[in-house]
Amino acid sequence: MVAEKVKYLAFRLAPKEERLALVVEAGVLQTLMAQPKGAYALLLKSAWVVPYAALEDHTREELDRFGFTEVTQVPPAQVPAEVRWLTDEDGPIAWVVIQRASGLPVLLEAVPEPELWSGVGA
Repeated sequence: MVAEKVKYLAFRLAPKEERLALVVEAGVLQTLMAQPKGAYALLLKSAWVVPYAALEDHTREELDRFGFTEVTQVPPAQVPAEVRWLTDEDGPIAWVVIQRASGLPVLLEAVPEPELWSGVGA
């Protein structure tokens, strides 16, 4: 029996000058998108923030060009962060809070457009 490979989607975090990406399991995204419409925020445990430097060249290029891409694994280099998935009538958004060395929190966001990536990772 062959183990099924877990698929992930990576999204560019804004502001893009931070050079960080959000990586989420594709199955988790499908579950989130199947939730009833309405305003809510969920803390995500199956999401990781990674520096661009930890990603392969083609992955960085696709993130810069399209804002998202499929990846086969979560890079080992990760940035500690709190990730929340929010949805309302305007659609989904991921809010990411990281702590600077100074102790100040920084809010980053990714605006996944489901119509673009909903078939990816399926």
